[in-house]
Amino acid sequence: MNLLIVLIIFLLQLFNILAANNNGGGGGGGDVVKALTFSDFMPTLENNNNVLVEFYAPWCGHCKALEPEFKAAAEQLQKESVDCLLAKVDATAEDMLAGFFSVKAFPTIKFFQNSVTPVDYTGGRTTKEIYQWVKAAVAAGAQGRSVNDVIKEAANKARKVQEFEGVMNTLPKLNNNNNNNAGNNDNKKDNMKKKDDVVDMKTGIEEEEENNDLPPVLSFPSNTLIRLLNREISIKGDTRIVFLIWKAESENSIELGKRFDEIATKHRKKSLFIGIDSEDSKALKYFKIPRTELPAARAIDYRGQQQRFKLNVPTLEDDVDRFISNNDNNEENKLIPYFTAPIAEKWSMLKSETENETKSSWFKNNLNDDGNTELITTVNGDTFKANVIDEQVDVIMMVYADWCSHCKSLKPKFVKLANDLKSISTIRVMAMNGDKNEVHGLDVKAFPEIYLFPALNKDRAVPYDGPRNVRDIHKFLQEKVSYMFTLKKNDGDDNERAKDVGGGGHDEL
Repeated sequence: MNLLIVLIIFLLQLFNILAANNNGGGGGGGDVVKALTFSDFMPTLENNNNVLVEFYAPWCGHCKALEPEFKAAAEQLQKESVDCLLAKVDATAEDMLAGFFSVKAFPTIKFFQNSVTPVDYTGGRTTKEIYQWVKAAVAAGAQGRSVNDVIKEAANKARKVQEFEGVMNTLPKLNNNNNNNAGNNDNKKDNMKKKDDVVDMKTGIEEEEENNDLPPVLSFPSNTLIRLLNREISIKGDTRIVFLIWKAESENSIELGKRFDEIATKHRKKSLFIGIDSEDSKALKYFKIPRTELPAARAIDYRGQQQRFKLNVPTLEDDVDRFISNNDNNEENKLIPYFTAPIAEKWSMLKSETENETKSSWFKNNLNDDGNTELITTVNGDTFKANVIDEQVDVIMMVYADWCSHCKSLKPKFVKLANDLKSISTIRVMAMNGDKNEVHGLDVKAFPEIYLFPALNKDRAVPYDGPRNVRDIHKFLQEKVSYMFTLKKNDGDDNERAKDVGGGGHDEL
């Protein structure tokens, strides 16, 4: 009898050891990392706002190396009451779960946030990296943001900083560019040896020395300039900037450059002054300046709301004086901004025509068979986001200018496209006068342009650059839309295609 009791106790202990081993491996052990099976996987997701799941194989060396790191991260998150459960799935035993989530390598880690649709974990495999990634992901969800968006933003920011560092490393040392101080060159060189460089590789220019080491007029490579305009990088004193866009090869370039240098020297502590070569097409598109207007001058005041001003080159000295003193009480002397907008939130309005102007647009008389519904919805800067971005349908939109000859040629084809799509509830056809309306994030380079805004990915506009005939636009939509659709065969497309096999033209801004 005693021998039987001993044997039973031994078997119970052995069973407990085997059970513990089955719960171990790959993702940590104990209650701090929850082992999931097919039966409790979905209930766990439903009962937790955030779940980080590791799919592992017991024989995997990488999984075994990750185990203590994953467990330590779970303990730290639990200690700080971070709203996230760390869990593990033995993918060799739960092959149905592994197949459902396309697990093809070990370990595979996925993050579930208020949904069964996971986000791939993109962090490192140390305790600190797992801990930091989870905290950022949970914080994103608490703010109503997608963890994917947060990760992309962080990656883009890191890339831009790195690119900016590369640009700044190629620039000459910013010491003694002012010819008026040429007599002090030797002393300044000695001083510069004793100081750190003026340039801060992460934020731009860290400080402006009292001895005016920076030149009065700055210049930047095209991509760096656009990032400065979009406030992705900054330079001390850049709350107000005056820009001169000119043709360096023109006859009066030397005289104009000397004038701009003198203006910049006069106001150097109150504003930045940046010279832009007319060959910088990105800058011209940013300011919407036609080449026929060159040379041109613009100014931006970033304080409070972003205000932009057009300055006249013939009276540039007076206009800059007025821009610098624009906070004075003298209302008669103030410059009038050509638009004021909040600093760039994507798809936010930068410029908009009035509602009455929109109602009298090009497409106002294009009605459906019922005589009341518009085939093409015309939007302006104010209504763009609500109609194009916020609606969960695929949107195909033409951006036009009423003076543009190529837009006039495309108009009847776009109306025909709208008529073909009128019975498709998942697609809406829209138009916007790009000459009178602007939204941040829509980089219209010329007229006309056609964009698709997919229903399930409104973060980007997909440009159409194929031939301007209805059949090819149909094909483009079939390939790019979020919701597939079927059209009845229309023999008229063949004739229409034969009439217009080219890609069409553009009228430059």
